[in-house]
Amino acid sequence: MNMQTIIDILKNPVTASYIQALIYVLTLVVLIFQARILIRQTRSQETAVRLQTDALRQSEYLKRLQKEFTLPLEYRTLKPD
Repeated sequence: MNMQTIIDILKNPVTASYIQALIYVLTLVVLIFQARILIRQTRSQETAVRLQTDALRQSEYLKRLQKEFTLPLEYRTLKPD
């Protein structure tokens, strides 16, 4: 197929419309795939943030416990039974 044949095909309005529709469909498919990838990345980031928040909460709790048990007995808020 030479260049003149391609130009003649593209001059046909019906063919040009089909090619344009094909380009739109391909663009839509690419956008859908990108949206799915972004959704997947967002979910994994949310999970990572949730895990970091839990770890921070546990760390703060352990820090408070350590501080509590290094205080003299009369200053502790948690009294032994």
